[in-house]
Amino acid sequence: MNILFVCTGNTCRSPMAEGLMKKLIEKHNLNINIYSAGIFTMDGLSPSENSILAMEEIGINIRDYKSNTITKELINKSHIILTMTKNHKEKILQIIPEISNKLYTLKEYTKIKAYSDISDPYGQNLNVYKACRDEINRALEMIISELKKEMD
Repeated sequence: MNILFVCTGNTCRSPMAEGLMKKLIEKHNLNINIYSAGIFTMDGLSPSENSILAMEEIGINIRDYKSNTITKELINKSHIILTMTKNHKEKILQIIPEISNKLYTLKEYTKIKAYSDISDPYGQNLNVYKACRDEINRALEMIISELKKEMD
């Protein structure tokens, strides 16, 4: 199974989601590949410093991560695509409407509050990044729980 996380610049939310999910997959010994990409970015950008620091605080290193622009190849090889906002989801659907069956906002997929967004912490203080990280992590723990049931 391949899961793709999508945000705007692929330097804050989606790299944090990728790092968090990889740690959860390792912890639960699941065979899932994780990717992340940005809708409005360029390849090769480093994560924001506060994303790096927020993740290092919980023992996850994303310092060497480099941003990726979303591509049809990434979309096609992904079984589940999770966006950080409804706007990201809508932008992807405008380009490739036939993938609606595998495209969700992160919170929509967890059934927390359908279409509730994960706010962009870009340019804000470290505490905002930590709160964003924790919000993403809560959603991912719910997803892992469901995926474990499906894979058993």
